[in-house]
Amino acid sequence: MTHRTHSNRPLAPARPPSRPRRLPVPAANRCSSRGLELYERRRGRRGVHGTRA
Repeated sequence: MTHRTHSNRPLAPARPPSRPRRLPVPAANRCSSRGLELYERRRGRRGVHGTRA
């Protein structure tokens, strides 16, 4: 099928809305405070995805 700008169906497959998972884990328990400190310095925001990864 040719690419149409106005299509009634989205081109990307419909996936369930990714909701931010609120994990009931205390901030001190996530990882070492030193690593979290470096992580916060690297990226301004806190609690972004990849903190526990």
